[in-house]
This record gives sequence, C-alpha cells and structure tokens, in this order.
Amino acid sequence: RLMGITLLLRSRRKLTARQLAQIFEVSIRTVYRDIQSLCRAKVPIAVEGGPEGGYSILKTYSLPPVMFTLDEAIALFLGGRFIDHLHGTPFREAMRTALIKIEDILSEDVKASVHSLSRSILFDMKDGVNNAATKETFERINEAILKRRCIQMAYRSASEGQKTIRRLIRPYGLVYGEGIWYLIGSCHLRGVQEMFHVNRIQVVALTDWGFELPDAFNLKLLARSLAESMK
Repeated sequence: RLMGITLLLRSRRKLTARQLAQIFEVSIRTVYRDIQSLCRAKVPIAVEGGPEGGYSILKTYSLPPVMFTLDEAIALFLGGRFIDHLHGTPFREAMRTALIKIEDILSEDVKASVHSLSRSILFDMKDGVNNAATKETFERINEAILKRRCIQMAYRSASEGQKTIRRLIRPYGLVYGEGIWYLIGSCHLRGVQEMFHVNRIQVVALTDWGFELPDAFNLKLLARSLAESMK
C-alpha cells in the first residue's frame, strides 16, 4: 500500500486522505499513518490544506526502475499469450499493448530468453462456440462485479426456446470453459444461483441495487457445482 500511495502521488497532481482511503479501502486514520511512514522514509510528500488541498509529491522524486526476473517475465508473456487465445475475450488488445510496454523495460538477455521460450510453447485452445458478446458487455459486467451492484439484462434463454427474457442478476464472477464465457450469479426473482452464457446476453445495464457475496463464497466450487447440475 505504501508503494501504491507513492506511485499514485507521482502519477497524479494531488489526492486527499479521503480519496486515498477510498482507493485502498482503508480508514482515513490508516492513510494518515501511511503518510507518516512515507515521510519517515524520506519520501518528499507535501501537504496542502483547504478545500483544494491534499497530498502531493515532488516531481523530481524518482523510484528505482521496475525490474523483472526471467521467471516473472516468462510468466507474464505466457499469460498474455493464453489470454490472446481466449475466444471472445475483451482483454486481448489491452494485453498486447501491456506486453509491448513490459518488453520495452526488459534487459536484452531476459528479452531474448522470453522470445526463445515463446516459440517453444503452444496453446492449442478449443474453438468452442462463437462468442458474440461485445466489449461493452464485459466492461459493464466487470464493473458490476467490482462494485457489487446488480445488473438488469436481456437474456436469450435456451431453456425457454431461445426466448429473450429480462433478468435482474447479482453477478458473482466470470468463468471461461470449453471455449465459452459464463457469468455466475444469482437471479433476484428466482433466488437461485445460475450460470449464464455471456454470448446470449443481448443487453446489460448496471443498477443502483447493491448485494453481498454468499457466505464462504468460492467461485471455482460454485462453477463446478452449476456445471454438474447442467449435465
């Protein structure tokens, strides 16, 4: 968290204690202690009072460059290649640009080793089902999952003769399997946990209704249980 506060203050002009508390999901008192710790570590943080005040950091302050070990770099690039092979994922372009940025800071030796190993590992993914879900659909679902907000969606249900129905869902998570993206969630009306094909979601909208995850929530176990019940 201390590193995160330092990086944020370097990348942004000014942040208040309340804003930092919201970003890191801690109390304002914890932020005050963190700022004190950074000051003791000789990080040049400036404090400005008043309505427009907040914390800032001297622009001349610099951190040591980020360095990746060979294993870390290989893990990142293999993970990127795996995502690039996932059908229908909205993150492919973002991953490609991220890897370009990461490659730019790698040492020449690490870069050569990563390229060599990349040619020696193949991901042979199943074609699965064509996923027509849009990037906007994924973005709204991800936002709802992060903010613990219900979604209203128009869903083409296979169990009801491909009829499009309106559903109010508590979205718990996204799962990729057998070439298909699934949304795991609970139907507000039916009160049961279900698995939805993301490519059958025609319209999705974020609502103002919040929700809490079930006790002892485990997405992997829930997905397996729902998949078994669908067989």
